[in-house]
Amino acid sequence: MTDGPRRYQVFLADLKRRHVFKVAALYGAVAFAVMQAAEFLVPALYLPESVATAIAVIAILGFPIAMVLAWIFDVTRQGVVRTNPASPVELEAIVAEPPGRRWPAGVLALVGILMLVAGVWWSVEIDDASTPQVINAASPATGSIAVLPFVDMSGDGQNEYFSEGISRQLLSALTRVPGLKVVAPTSAFAFRGLATEVRTIGERLDVATVLEGSCDWSGDRLRIAVRLVRAIDGTRLWSATYERPREEIFGVLNEIAAAVVGALGITLHDGAVANLVLSSTADTAAYDDYLRGQYLAGQHTLAGFDSAISYYNRALLLDPDFAAVYAALAEAYMLLPDYGGPPMVELLPYARAAAQRAIALGPSLAEAHAASAHLKWMHEWDREGAERDLLKAIELNPNYANAHYWYAQFLGTLRRWQEGLAEADRAVALDPLSPGTHLTRGLLLMGNGRSADAKAAFQRALELEPDMYSAAYLLASFCAMEGDYEGAATMFERFAQLTDSDPAVFHTYLAALRDPSQRPAAVEALQARGFYGAMQGSVLLAHLGETEAALAALERAAQERSPYLPWANALPQFDTLRSDPRFQAILAWLNL
Repeated sequence: MTDGPRRYQVFLADLKRRHVFKVAALYGAVAFAVMQAAEFLVPALYLPESVATAIAVIAILGFPIAMVLAWIFDVTRQGVVRTNPASPVELEAIVAEPPGRRWPAGVLALVGILMLVAGVWWSVEIDDASTPQVINAASPATGSIAVLPFVDMSGDGQNEYFSEGISRQLLSALTRVPGLKVVAPTSAFAFRGLATEVRTIGERLDVATVLEGSCDWSGDRLRIAVRLVRAIDGTRLWSATYERPREEIFGVLNEIAAAVVGALGITLHDGAVANLVLSSTADTAAYDDYLRGQYLAGQHTLAGFDSAISYYNRALLLDPDFAAVYAALAEAYMLLPDYGGPPMVELLPYARAAAQRAIALGPSLAEAHAASAHLKWMHEWDREGAERDLLKAIELNPNYANAHYWYAQFLGTLRRWQEGLAEADRAVALDPLSPGTHLTRGLLLMGNGRSADAKAAFQRALELEPDMYSAAYLLASFCAMEGDYEGAATMFERFAQLTDSDPAVFHTYLAALRDPSQRPAAVEALQARGFYGAMQGSVLLAHLGETEAALAALERAAQERSPYLPWANALPQFDTLRSDPRFQAILAWLNL
């Protein structure tokens, strides 16, 4: 053997003796594992994508250092010591070993090096130093999206209103993209704080893509991390991190929305891209109060709506021309009575003024027209004005789930069953986890003669919100009409519990359905002051065939300006009253 190969073998033998091969194998395996973990943890913790690249750079730079240290030092029971030079006899013994004992160390070292190279290549390949990047070409399946509430990275939850608010703004911006199905916040935000797999989210919301992210700020600097993933397998389609002054919030959100649209493979003209996010105010403090109000109103509690109204009014003091706040304020006033607030007759002037101002300031704002329509139909009974506003809201934003939901209700009260069901189906598609959309769909299915489907829709509403008293009431009265008195009793018990009503009232009503001689007792119970509401009582009285008592209850509901009163024209319990002049007078008063 010549001196060259001989020296080479001796050098390899010394590498083995100094455990350099073992260190190379271990280093490569550990580095690969760390880089793979970073691939999942960096986006999960909403860290900048450059973190993954930094880990890869450190790993590659650390490798030669680790090899030099392994050559110089050794780890013994006495600790780290400097490796002594090998004697020729010791090296000759290693060289003389059979290949089966010499090769494994070298092979393991080679595998470790390959793992290191693969890990570095993968980390660099998936990242472009925090600049927006489309990782995978969009496909036709990416025509639907859910925007999840962004994670508040402050650590104390005090900025959750802001992170959730910008999620709503991005969601609202994406609803303006033609051909893109965007799930409403009621459904998308149902996964707030839950460790739900993205595939499960995609299945439950029937979307192909999911947008998620995080938000944090220090001083006046905002930091927003965003990623778009494919729902079926969690593949990241696009991601980016933005750091800007807080006053540039609308510009940042528009950049994010435009980047998402591009990642989905959707082409918009320049004007549409520039106006995805509507810059509705220049006052960041007013915008902050608006987001706080939205966050509190989204809790759907009396205290939440009260506080939301306070924040909305404070925002309007800072910016009296903030159209979106007026629309939100009108909605808050109209929903307040449903949660134990003042009666609608007291709140109507405030709601009307806010809705009118919203349209005056924001004629292109779908939410303003929808709020106006809600007011006109459910509380002012202006049929023509309500339909005009609803159609305008849908024209401005076909993805606005609430507009379809209210239009379905409007059409139902007019007994336009097929049109109403189509709108309800659209509302459910956009907001599949909203109990209200399923409840309205159930009413329209009932009007279309599909009783079994109607019952399933009522049950679905209760599954989504077990404390929804209106769903319990409708399912109970539906069961009573179908002759399922046991099912009706169960649901009436739940309704009584949720509304603090006397369950004996409903037991008396069901007894009267079985035995007509019990009707006087049922009428007395349903007319008692302690019953939940005049409109609800009129439905049961009409079903008993007690025309006089039912009409009296309806007239009382009209005096209370019950938002449910227009349904008197549609519910089958009132069919026997239709020819009565007093009932006709009520319908005329309702513009029906």
